Amino acid sequence: MRSFLAKWAELTHRSARSYSFRRSLMYSIRRVLGLVLRDEADKKVQELWSQYQTCCTKIIAHGTVLDVGCGIGEHSTEIIKLWKAKSYFGVDISAGMVKDAKRRYPTVDFIAADGCSLPFQNGNLDVVTSSFAFHHVPVALRRKFLQEQLRVGKIVLLRDLFGMEPGWRGWLYRIYYVIFDGSEYRFTLREWHRFIESTGAEIVLESHSPLDVVRNRHCFFLIRPILSFGFQYDQVEDCCDS
Repeated sequence: MRSFLAKWAELTHRSARSYSFRRSLMYSIRRVLGLVLRDEADKKVQELWSQYQTCCTKIIAHGTVLDVGCGIGEHSTEIIKLWKAKSYFGVDISAGMVKDAKRRYPTVDFIAADGCSLPFQNGNLDVVTSSFAFHHVPVALRRKFLQEQLRVGKIVLLRDLFGMEPGWRGWLYRIYYVIFDGSEYRFTLREWHRFIESTGAEIVLESHSPLDVVRNRHCFFLIRPILSFGFQYDQVEDCCDS
């Protein structure tokens, strides 16, 4: 079963077409769950992303940004045009996704590279961001994946999903996302905290969806390395003061 799920994840991340199929499937499942559960997950996640966008506006403006796990490059538009980044680089391990990203956004820099070995110098980037990439990274590689972002970036902005605490609801939720999303284990919020701290970093800002929702269990963390390579973090403090 594990090898089948890994193959499913690989096949649906090979190109824009395969990824579009995967995403359409997931959206359909979430819509059905929304009709069944009649929750306020969609409303709550919009409130969360309003906070996220405020943070992005403050820390990304006029900075050099690296987008790790950029996929087909969709986030490049908001990073460059909405949040006014000075320059943008997108990195993805899938050569097929990078090829499609270059076709869609020919003026933007995309690189096929492993997120655990980024082709950038220490502290060379103002902001490193990843959007819903971590839950597709094997748990054993996640520490290295984040440490590389902390190595090359002055600030790391991570947005992803979080799982439920152990129990029957947690197991049902895990069955749902493993089978339909093909993703790896999703950290609970407590596990996210322990994981980030284990990399020698500190969380300076965070937010997440309500703990009781089943759909759209989203979270984001603004992180900086404790060993900061001598850089200043005034833009982080400004964001935290909002």
